[in-house]
Amino acid sequence: MSAEEYTALVNQMLTSLPKLLFDVRGNDDAARRNAGQMLKSYEDSSFAIYIGALCAYLSNDSIQHTNIRQLAAVLLRGTIDAKDAQTKAMLVQRWSGLPPVVRDIIKTALIGTLRSQAPEIRDAAAQIIGKIAEIEIPHNQWPRLIPDLLANMTNEGVPAELREATLQSLGYICENISPQIMSLASDHILTAVVRGMQNETENNVKLAAVKTLTFALEFSEKNWKNEGERSYLMNVIVASTGSTDPRVRRAAFECLVRVASLYYDYLENHIKAIFDAAYRAIKEDVEDVAKQAIEFWSSVCDEEIMIMQAEAEGLAGPNGQKRKCLHIIKRAVPALAPVLTEALLRGEPDPDSESWNVSMAAGTCLDLIANTVGDEVVSHVLPFVDANIGKPNPREREVALLAFGSILEGPVDKIRAMLDNVLPALMNLLGDSNASVKDTTAWVLGRVAQFHGEGINPQMLTPLVQRLVHVLRDDPRVAANSCWALNNLAELAEADAGNNNPFAEHFVPIVKALLDTADRDDSDESNLRASAYETINAIIKCVPDALETPLANLVSEFMTRLQNSFNNNSLDREEIVNLQGLLCGVLQTLTRKLDSKIGFFTEGLMGMYFRLFNIKSESSASLHEEALLAVGALINSIGAAFEPFLHPFMQFLIHGIANRAEYHVCSVAIGTVGDLARALGPKILEFTDAIITQLETNVGDPDLHRSVKPVIISCYGDIALAISGSFAKYLPSVMDILKGACDLTTSVRLDQTDNWDTIVNMQGLRHAILEAYSGILLGLNEDHKAELIMPYVNGILHFLHMLTIDQCRNEEVARGAVGLLGDIVNNLGPRLTMQQQIKSYFTPLIEQCLKAENDLTRETAAWTSDVIAKNC
Repeated sequence: MSAEEYTALVNQMLTSLPKLLFDVRGNDDAARRNAGQMLKSYEDSSFAIYIGALCAYLSNDSIQHTNIRQLAAVLLRGTIDAKDAQTKAMLVQRWSGLPPVVRDIIKTALIGTLRSQAPEIRDAAAQIIGKIAEIEIPHNQWPRLIPDLLANMTNEGVPAELREATLQSLGYICENISPQIMSLASDHILTAVVRGMQNETENNVKLAAVKTLTFALEFSEKNWKNEGERSYLMNVIVASTGSTDPRVRRAAFECLVRVASLYYDYLENHIKAIFDAAYRAIKEDVEDVAKQAIEFWSSVCDEEIMIMQAEAEGLAGPNGQKRKCLHIIKRAVPALAPVLTEALLRGEPDPDSESWNVSMAAGTCLDLIANTVGDEVVSHVLPFVDANIGKPNPREREVALLAFGSILEGPVDKIRAMLDNVLPALMNLLGDSNASVKDTTAWVLGRVAQFHGEGINPQMLTPLVQRLVHVLRDDPRVAANSCWALNNLAELAEADAGNNNPFAEHFVPIVKALLDTADRDDSDESNLRASAYETINAIIKCVPDALETPLANLVSEFMTRLQNSFNNNSLDREEIVNLQGLLCGVLQTLTRKLDSKIGFFTEGLMGMYFRLFNIKSESSASLHEEALLAVGALINSIGAAFEPFLHPFMQFLIHGIANRAEYHVCSVAIGTVGDLARALGPKILEFTDAIITQLETNVGDPDLHRSVKPVIISCYGDIALAISGSFAKYLPSVMDILKGACDLTTSVRLDQTDNWDTIVNMQGLRHAILEAYSGILLGLNEDHKAELIMPYVNGILHFLHMLTIDQCRNEEVARGAVGLLGDIVNNLGPRLTMQQQIKSYFTPLIEQCLKAENDLTRETAAWTSDVIAKNC
């Protein structure tokens, strides 16, 4: 097809396209539906002509209906881009399959549309150019795009609107395409961007330039490594924070936030200029600019916290290099903390609003500073607290509390030294006449309990709990924060192993007060109902086991509440489901607390849990998860006595395992299989075919959430331990799955990546693999069938050796590896062909574990060392 023929066909479709676009935007439902169907048929049957017509309509500046042209842009972009990866791949393939002449005509039209008089149309065209560039530039199919765009920034006489649209296009291109590809053009792009930031009189162009530079930072590492270029770029960015246009100032600080994250190591020589600019912005500028200036300091804190944590743990960066903390915050805090505390007073916040404002940003930044510098922040914040805590204006009292609460995580000695004086004052403020002051006071007390509980005078614990219980009757916000403070105090009491427990003596009235709170008519506000039940959970965990009678009475109380929930007419369906989930959570906690003594209630509990599994609603997944957890707790508590409920429960369990879409439910259901295996042993044998088949189906699902796979892998070991030699029939398929998991985890050297999510996920999967191998080996050995694993031993030992090489392994993985090695040698010793290699390969890992602080790790390593000495 020639260009002329294609253009003629596009023009023919343009005779009907405008009416369809208007109908899609119209109020006539039938016409809108018919127009949508017709447009879809055009896309399916005449794709090349359809997108050409959309592009032609978008680029026609004689059309006055900008909103309809924008609709054409949305439809056009939807033909080449989608959020779903699979759909996007299909769209990309379809675009790439178009004749070059068609693609060239559309691209030329879009470049021309950057000259449109309508800013919305220019931006729409820039976005589509960015999406096409994402497809074509990696394959060198649009080689003239970036040079042609850059020419718009260097040629004389180019209108400001075109320069702005050009920079927007470059920004979208930089955002969409990988840094590795874009780095080849970084010099030219940065030159054009800096020209737009420095030499422009039009603020719209400056704004587009700053935004584009923010995207370009990702691929300009070589420029930042050059001191001269780095200084030039930093000077330009800092200068932009002084623009007359607040949009440009905000964008400049957003750019500095990104610089702090990507190039913290190079900030040293520029921090004085940045500090001066940020100080002015926080103190005097409009809210949007001030928030971004604060965010810069928060980003610096994030970097310094991460570097110091890596230093403490002896971790290196992705290239094996250890980063150096510049301690920028430590030097800035004497001047920075006071301006942030003053920023807490900016604006009159709406207590029911969740919108991010300067006050919230300042509080968050103070929190990060406290985590970064510890005790050093205290003396720079306390003067503000002391000056405002007694003011008649409740807003000033509130921000004084906010300032103090924001610095509680991080500092230790200076905070704990003042607790004896601070706590009585805080307890008094719980009686303040202002709800916001009481709310913030309860929040502060919660943070004191969370971070400094060990420093609270034991004699103050009981009056503190009583005071917090008293304000449970207050405003929902106050009551919710009081619940949180009580929760933290209960966790503190649990960790203290029953000493100084302020909940034991008054357990019944405290729980009664919390139940009354959960039953309040306004308990749906501020998440109060859930907070009350979660606090009851924490208190149940912390009280002594000797409170058997009141705990048993609580089981009856919550069973009654759960029974009544099935006939609750005062709440809507979703509220009832949420309530039932909360009640299940408390029953689970009570079950674990009473352990085998829960047996008396088993039949009644299981009857209600079965009813819960049959509930179907939008939020039933979370309810089923809670019910499964409650059943798992019951299985662990009563053990073999669960057998009468096994058959009716199994249908719900298999359904839960198959529920891959709700991966939390799926994961808990698989974990419950492990509970059954440990409690009932070989009695689960009649169900293992169905379980193993479903687990294999799950593993084969490419869309399965990655958090589920370690649970499945570990479950194989639980099943093998339960059914012993009968696991042999599953061995070939399961060992193939484990081999694939091993290959996946060893394909990435964790000591050569800085992606924390990848590290955590792979560590979890590695530990699960080790558990599975141990369980299978020991299970088979129970029936003297350990030799069945011999064909797989060399592969297992290779996996263990790879774990030894990778230095980025947590202690759990190291202990699991050493334990599995001991199991292999202990059960297969004489039949092993790699006895000498075992000594040479694994001695360093064993020696490392022998020096660990954890007793179990040292004991496991000592046992394995002894086994190897005897058998190798």
